[in-house]
Amino acid sequence: MASVAARAQLDAEHEYLRTCVDPLLMPLIETLLLYQPSNVYEFMASYLEKGASDLGRMKHLSEANKSMKARRQRMVAFMSSSVLPIMEDLTQRIMQDKPDDVRAYLVSVAHTRSMTQSSSNNNNNNNSDVESNGLSSLAIAHEAYAIGDAVECRFKGRPKFVPAVIEAYDAASTTYTIRYDNNKVEEHIHPILLRRPNAEPEIEPAIAKTPRPATPRTMEPVILLLGIDGAGKSTLLSTLQGDLEKEHGPSAGYTSVKFQMANGLATFVDLGGGPTFRAVWKEYYADAHAVIYVVDAAAPTRFAEAAAILSQAMEHPLLVGKPLLIFANKKDVPGAANEKQFCRDLQVGMYNNKKVLECVAKAGANAGRVDDALETGLTWILRRVEADYDDLQARVASDRDAKKKRDADAWDAQRQRVATFREENERALMAKCDKYAPAKPAPVATQAETASVPPCSHCKTADAATKCAASKWMPVCLNCATELKQQAAAEKQKGT
Repeated sequence: MASVAARAQLDAEHEYLRTCVDPLLMPLIETLLLYQPSNVYEFMASYLEKGASDLGRMKHLSEANKSMKARRQRMVAFMSSSVLPIMEDLTQRIMQDKPDDVRAYLVSVAHTRSMTQSSSNNNNNNNSDVESNGLSSLAIAHEAYAIGDAVECRFKGRPKFVPAVIEAYDAASTTYTIRYDNNKVEEHIHPILLRRPNAEPEIEPAIAKTPRPATPRTMEPVILLLGIDGAGKSTLLSTLQGDLEKEHGPSAGYTSVKFQMANGLATFVDLGGGPTFRAVWKEYYADAHAVIYVVDAAAPTRFAEAAAILSQAMEHPLLVGKPLLIFANKKDVPGAANEKQFCRDLQVGMYNNKKVLECVAKAGANAGRVDDALETGLTWILRRVEADYDDLQARVASDRDAKKKRDADAWDAQRQRVATFREENERALMAKCDKYAPAKPAPVATQAETASVPPCSHCKTADAATKCAASKWMPVCLNCATELKQQAAAEKQKGT
């Protein structure tokens, strides 16, 4: 989140470009493409002073006998070789000097550059300094190249330099014709697009005095919003989003919001503070670069609980040492603890890399304005993250990998437990089914088993062959069985 001053400066530059620069440069570029003059600066001066009248015949009309493709290719070549370098240079100078009268400034630059080109043509293509109306500092001395010189050229005006050879020089426009290593030829190459092989690009003295700031590195920090239920975390996050009137109840889950910063994207994760959801907090610790802890300063009876939860969180191995911002919220409520009492009860002295601020998260309770303490705190924590971002990012990446491994191991263990449980259930079910299954038929006696047949229990001589009621189910031979049955039948008849 860029500061207010930086944002205001950026807006002012955009407005200056939109209102003062674009209305002049856009028509100028179109006119240059239509006429394609040999001396761009002389043409610019004439156009800016006299307007579009008396500029001569348009280039595309003089080339009416050529095909549309050829005219389009020439226009593209002229745009990349002559127009883009000059416009890039003019834009940089305008944004440096920010003249009040942009048209007069461009006319002066065009006259000076045109005189420089004429002077260089009269001195065997050697650049010389020109002083005219105190504008000599605007002239750029470009290196002269001879036909056959090996150079590197920005192909079609693009940033990358490509090896090439000088084939011709146009003194009228001070441009070159070059041939690339792949035999492609490009005409009207402005000297600003050329350089010697293995040479660093030249830097103009005026630009060298005010070097461009280095491009800031891109950051994607993750900041956790922690605190017990009712502290005001969700209200604080809504205020940061610009929603100043939204009412919030206790959060039961989590909310993730992304904010665009000057050098990256910050993600704020609001975790519910209820007793049940606090057990889930540790699942988010590995991703965190910093922590914002919100406490209700108007509820001193819950300071002990808030202190215990804060201690438990910040002593976790994944959060130890990370930047900590503590907001004592609801300072507007009568009876709210002051900063000294608040720090004593929450024992904030035991934490390093911290900052404590009193604030009012709800804009409605602060006369409809966003509390300055919120911006102060966020600026502090983002600067702390930026200062240690390399170390924090390396730590977060390592913690994420370790967490993924732990989660994978936990899933494997759970799958193993489920598989074991299912197997035990199936075994128990099979045993239960076997208990109530019908009795199996008696196995057929093998030859070895029939080799030892018991003797008849009646005659004691023959082998037993059967059992019957007459033999009282004792094994008997067939003859004895018949005899015993006859005796039993006779006794039965005698009894009747």
